[in-house]
Formats: sequence, C-alpha cells, structure tokens
Amino acid sequence: MNDEAIIAALWQRFRHRATDHLAVLESWADGHGADDEALTAAHKLAGSLGSYGRPEGSQIALELEQHIRAGTATPGPEVGEMLVRLRSSLE
Repeated sequence: MNDEAIIAALWQRFRHRATDHLAVLESWADGHGADDEALTAAHKLAGSLGSYGRPEGSQIALELEQHIRAGTATPGPEVGEMLVRLRSSLE
C-alpha cells in the first residue's frame, strides 16, 4: 500500500469526526453553540486536516479559530463563506 492509499484509508476513518467538528462550528455560527466548543472544533480541524491531505481545509479551520479567539460577538457572512469552503474541503 502506498502513502496516498494509507492517507486515504485513514481519512475514511477520521472523516466522521471532521464532519462532527464542522457541525459544531455551524451550530456556533448559527448562534446555538458555545465559543469554547467551536474553538476546540476549529483547533482540532486546523491541526488534523493537513495530515489527511486537506491543507486548504486546515487553513480555513485556522482562520475560523483565529476569528473565534478574536471574540467577535456574532459571526458575519465571511464565517458562513468559510464554513461552505470548509465543508467542500471535507468531501
């Protein structure tokens, strides 16, 4: 098995967790989730997506993490756009 196949197999095992983290971020963006939970989800995605061959998703998650840390009271439209791009990177 080559490296790409190994990474793809690992991604299939991790993908549901990534989707769960994305759901936490989407809930936060809709005003239903806690900042600390969203921060944890963004941090975990930022740290792991690059390892699974999804560097763009990792970068988006890092941007979201920074946005959450900044303490903006309500996420603006840019957060919605980032979440759409993040969801796309998971597919």
